Amino acid sequence: MDIRDTSSIDSAAKQVEARLGESGLNLLINNAGILTLEQKLEDVTAEGMRRQFETNCIGPTMVIKRFVPLLRRASQSFSDDRMSTSRAAIVNISSGLGSLEDNRPRVDLGYRCSKVALNMVTKNMSVMLKADHILSVAINPGWVRTDMGGPGADLSPEESVEGMINVMATRTNEHSGYCYTHKGDLIPR
Repeated sequence: MDIRDTSSIDSAAKQVEARLGESGLNLLINNAGILTLEQKLEDVTAEGMRRQFETNCIGPTMVIKRFVPLLRRASQSFSDDRMSTSRAAIVNISSGLGSLEDNRPRVDLGYRCSKVALNMVTKNMSVMLKADHILSVAINPGWVRTDMGGPGADLSPEESVEGMINVMATRTNEHSGYCYTHKGDLIPR
């Protein structure tokens, strides 16, 4: 799925719906992300920022919009008010660089701003979908040895994923709207 293309999102949702039928979707993980390395302010471009916003925030928002009916369908099969990733949840893969309070001396302006915006989407979804009992959280996978993280990163993909799965499994109503590390620590807004 190309999250910058709404027809691609729609096609993916139709395929998921055809496969899941009336049971709906319990867990939506938005894991798309790009980083344009900007070492100094002079490196920042409007096109680079726009591309990062489209991929890191706008795209995930359009995915959520299209998949919410499937999440609602899954959530309705539960009789209590407890939120969880087993019931119906949105998990946005974010970054500690999306924290306004923890603003370390780095530029990466487009990436940071797009992740702050994604965290706001997460918070808004927690409010907008509360009555549907759909959990909405963001998780920072940590600095992972991937194409984006590079070979010097702290975590293997397996370590990161194991941590995120453990965190996802323990999120409930009181966690909705917040961003956590792959270890479960709250990331300041």
